[in-house]
Amino acid sequence: MSVPKVLLVDDEQRVLASLTREIMEQEFCEVLKAQSGADALEMLEKNKEICVVCSDFRMPGMDGVSFLTQVQKYNPDASRILLTGAGTLNTAIDAINRGKIFRFLIKPCPSEIFVEAIKAGIRQHQLITAERELLSKTLNGSIRIMMDILSALNPEMFSQSIRVRIMARNLAAALHLEQTWEVELAAMLSQIGAVTIPAEVCAHWRNGEELGEQEQDMIASIPRMGYQLIRYIPRMENIASAIEHQGCPFRGQPGFPAGESLPIASRVLKVILDYDRYFGSQKNPERAFEEIYKHLDDYDPFVLHVFHQQILDGSAESERADGTAQTRVANLQKVRIEDLMPGMVLANDINDRSGRLVIAKGTTITEVLKYRLIYFFWNQPMFAPVLVECAG
Repeated sequence: MSVPKVLLVDDEQRVLASLTREIMEQEFCEVLKAQSGADALEMLEKNKEICVVCSDFRMPGMDGVSFLTQVQKYNPDASRILLTGAGTLNTAIDAINRGKIFRFLIKPCPSEIFVEAIKAGIRQHQLITAERELLSKTLNGSIRIMMDILSALNPEMFSQSIRVRIMARNLAAALHLEQTWEVELAAMLSQIGAVTIPAEVCAHWRNGEELGEQEQDMIASIPRMGYQLIRYIPRMENIASAIEHQGCPFRGQPGFPAGESLPIASRVLKVILDYDRYFGSQKNPERAFEEIYKHLDDYDPFVLHVFHQQILDGSAESERADGTAQTRVANLQKVRIEDLMPGMVLANDINDRSGRLVIAKGTTITEVLKYRLIYFFWNQPMFAPVLVECAG
């Protein structure tokens, strides 16, 4: 474990030396020093791992509150401590509101109180970073598991999730949305609810075949099932809501939000998912849009306009008209199934001998998927190599 770094800021060299000595007597962290706010900001830019910043209030050029306010831009997770001899209520309120300080200490500050405040700041920083790492690993792990399951149980719907993810990312960027990643992730997980439905029912629906009442109910349940699967994953509340309402028409329907009340990610998904399905049956972008325009009130007009323009002028960033990503030819390799490695990306579909899709192109190989392929072809060996895209 790396030694925690603490930054002390004071325009008086004598004070800096005294504060440093108090901390170093216990040898629990590394101390960095700066004599102005400007110098300290330069150090923060070069030392992203600084976990506590302790600043004097009265300094020439930039006072402590203004400096600690700037610290949030360079290192928002750092615990901020303000030392001041001007211990007025207004100063404290300003420091808390603008600088979002962790501790407010009045000079002269007893050594044991100062050192304990530094140690508490380090613990606070460790808690914040540990929580973020845990949430990140939990989120990424949960998503990987769900996508592995969807790929295994319903490769057709998994293939669709890859296509719509790319289109959603590009459309969100064209719409200048702030949370582009949420839209992309919602698209990626938009079909996760299909794991509860027989694959053949999804195939009939995607091919435009007539469905029975029970089958229609199954398809209609995909957004609701997707919402139920991901609603309890930390930080996924907005994405779960977007998936739950991805099929809602813009004009509204009883019991559901409508118009601008619909999450923007849901409005994006409504356009893209319907286009992808119509294109799958029509094999022509304009014919797909003809089907969409038959139900014009179902879509956010601005989102639909921007998306249609993207498809028409080819500005969907390395997309073909069907929304699938162009494969970078430079990194393609042919490998046998048993030689697949995690991180490789399939550049073509893998089908069984009857032509049924097993794993869709664009799938990133994981250890689970590799062994699924090995076991799937155990009794019907696949001698032809598969085409993969490798990193680098």
